[in-house]
Amino acid sequence: MKTKLKKIKIRSAFTDKRGHIFDIWTEAVHHIGIVTFVKGAVRGRHYHKLSSQNNYLIKGKLRLVVKNLKVKNSIPQTIIINEGEMVIVPPNWYHEFTAMLPSHLLFSTSGSRKHGSKDYEKDNYRIEI
Repeated sequence: MKTKLKKIKIRSAFTDKRGHIFDIWTEAVHHIGIVTFVKGAVRGRHYHKLSSQNNYLIKGKLRLVVKNLKVKNSIPQTIIINEGEMVIVPPNWYHEFTAMLPSHLLFSTSGSRKHGSKDYEKDNYRIEI
C-alpha cells in the first residue's frame, strides 16, 4: 500500500487594491506556532500518535522527509516546500525539516503544544530514520 502526502498551493481567497487575503486553514486547531530556520537547520525528527500537523511555509524553502509509520516497509518520501505551500502531516507520520534557505514556517496542530507546559512533549515521539 503506497500512501503519499500532498503539497497544497494556497491561493488568494480575495484580492482588491489593498492586497490579498489567504485562507490558510478553516478547521479547528489547538495550537498555532511559527518556527524559524537558519539555512541548513534540521528540525522535527519526530512523529505524533494523536495529532496532525499543518505546515504552511511563509518564507524560504524547506526539504521535508516524511514516512508513514503505520505502513510496514514504507519508503521515506521527500517533499520540497516553497513559499505559499502547505503540507499536512497526519498522525503516525515521521517528519523532518531541513532548511534549504532561511525560512519561517507557520504550523498548527490538532493537539495542545503550549511551550513549557506538561502537554508540550506529550504527543512528540522523537526518532531518526
